Amino acid sequence: MENTELKVRSEYEGKMEAKLKDLGAKIDALMAKGESAKDQLSVKLEELKRKQAELRKKLAEAKDSSKEAWNELKPGFDKAWEDLVSAVEELKQASQRAAGKLHK
Repeated sequence: MENTELKVRSEYEGKMEAKLKDLGAKIDALMAKGESAKDQLSVKLEELKRKQAELRKKLAEAKDSSKEAWNELKPGFDKAWEDLVSAVEELKQASQRAAGKLHK
């Protein structure tokens, strides 16, 4: 090989190494963001599970209550149910939006 060809080859290899290093840093940053998002999602899912358990407990209490107490508990139960369903749907949509951004 000529000296010029070796120089061109060496420069190309050096540039590609630098590009690969830069790309690796970007991938690492995305992984860190993904881990953070995963942690945040886990916290929110645990909160939803806790609220579901609370609602299940309230339903069990309502089943054992008098008619008067049941009539007082029902509106609160309905509101808690609507809030929980809404929170689940919001989290689902947020997850879908986040996943959609990754596929672009």
